[in-house]
Amino acid sequence: MPCWSTGSCQTGRAPDWIEGIRRRGDATPALILTARDLLRDRIRGLDSGADDYLVKPFDPEELTARIRAIRRRASGSAGPTLRFGEVELDLSGKRALVRGVRAELTAREWSVVEALVLRAGRVVSKRDLDALVLGPENDVSSNALEVHVSSIRRKLGRDVIDTVRGLGYRIVA
Repeated sequence: MPCWSTGSCQTGRAPDWIEGIRRRGDATPALILTARDLLRDRIRGLDSGADDYLVKPFDPEELTARIRAIRRRASGSAGPTLRFGEVELDLSGKRALVRGVRAELTAREWSVVEALVLRAGRVVSKRDLDALVLGPENDVSSNALEVHVSSIRRKLGRDVIDTVRGLGYRIVA
């Protein structure tokens, strides 16, 4: 949970907050976005456990590129391309290849794949995937997620997404 949503992050307090969550074993990716540009502030922020540090003003494209990089590292890959058997996923270009041939995924299908890839090795509940992909106001009783998963399996291969009965889905690494 970001410090701004808890109200506990005041000027200069982000490193303290990050140190606290790291001590509790929370490995949630963290980027400090601040106007504090002194070298000692940047060093303190990164040494506190932040994954990156960006000083305002910044270009929105640089921010999104840094977020993509943090997400790749958090998913266990430093590069923008991930491989799952015969499937190759380019997270930054939002492209999927199966045995070298491009597989066209819709925006929603890509969102499901990306949500699972960024949580590789973990089971993601249907409720969490619904909230991530379809939005928190989505009717949980709908079968839209199952339709998207079925379509992804048809395009990328049946063995790419594993159903864990009663728990959710996971990407098969």
